[in-house]
Amino acid sequence: MVIEAMEAAVDRSVVSVWRRMVLMGAIGCGSSEPVLSPGSFGLHQAAASATTFSHGPEPSGAIVVTPAGCGGAEVQVQLWTPGLMTPGGRLVGAEVTPATAEGEFWLSFPVVTGLGDGSAALWWSPGAELARLPLGGRPGELEVQFDVGADPAIDQSQSASEAVSQEADFWSEGAFLLEDADGRNVGAIQLTGADSPPLVGVWDALWLTDGMVKALRADDGGDLILQFVVQPRIQGEEAMLRINVATRKVVVPTAPNPDGLDRWLLARPGVLTEREMATAIDSAVERADTAERAWVETYGPKLAAAVRTPDGCVAPEAADPSWPLLLAGYSVTTRADLDGSCVVLFEPSPMQHRRRFKGWVTEEGLLDEAHWPEGP
Repeated sequence: MVIEAMEAAVDRSVVSVWRRMVLMGAIGCGSSEPVLSPGSFGLHQAAASATTFSHGPEPSGAIVVTPAGCGGAEVQVQLWTPGLMTPGGRLVGAEVTPATAEGEFWLSFPVVTGLGDGSAALWWSPGAELARLPLGGRPGELEVQFDVGADPAIDQSQSASEAVSQEADFWSEGAFLLEDADGRNVGAIQLTGADSPPLVGVWDALWLTDGMVKALRADDGGDLILQFVVQPRIQGEEAMLRINVATRKVVVPTAPNPDGLDRWLLARPGVLTEREMATAIDSAVERADTAERAWVETYGPKLAAAVRTPDGCVAPEAADPSWPLLLAGYSVTTRADLDGSCVVLFEPSPMQHRRRFKGWVTEEGLLDEAHWPEGP
């Protein structure tokens, strides 16, 4: 895979052309003022981008502007990061396209990634002395921010080349483990080549696959998208992973655009044995069951109180239309107890991850199985 569409994710007007471009003056050859001032500018990673990569050298590079004919300027870019770099870490010609705001530009240039040759787009504001390198397929996601100044960046071409070469080995193997923010294994990915569907498995308290399952694959800019069947599956929905190739950051999206509820994981090279996978799945089921029971202990008594009316025990939706949303994945039955209170039966429908609890609940809490009501 190559990052052919990275520019399109951030500005549809940027077109990949891997050649040197001359940026003409605002009024063609009749202009005596160059659009860009000549000079050499170092790219220094801003503090806000320090966690974009979890491996390799700190992103850095340079922009070089030299005078060209007719008052224009020739622009070259040099880029070093752990996941992509300009070929050989050298200066390469860039195509320059005006950005939306005046005095801002998109610089498009060839890069080398762990999946081969591609292209990147760097947003640059000479006046603000800032630059941004979008890496994710969704706008505003996984951007490396640079401070741009006269001070040259430390040459990272060798370390970047080594890092990108290692990434190429990782992607060639195609085997990755998914880690959560606590460093715990919560899944695995196996890319099996262009002729076979990738395999993905996830296991934690939130979701679960039946081991490794086939996934549908798509590419969006610098992201590899995997879509697959997962539990719980309440309304036939499918799960999605967006794997950013350059950073190996993985997002579980909750909306088309970046959202604060998105969950972030990290893809680390590696594989699990069948025994390790089974242990991880068992642990995920245990954590999910514990969380589910805690949820029922919290909301079950509230439901039992809500369905109690002077005329008897009503269905949850009659008590409040919002209850069916909370109870999705359960079949719920209400019944009047001898003292006039209501007892509520929770049953999974169907039995699946995070929907395994079966039992009766009163306003006081969960009933011990020995005290469950008899009969239908």
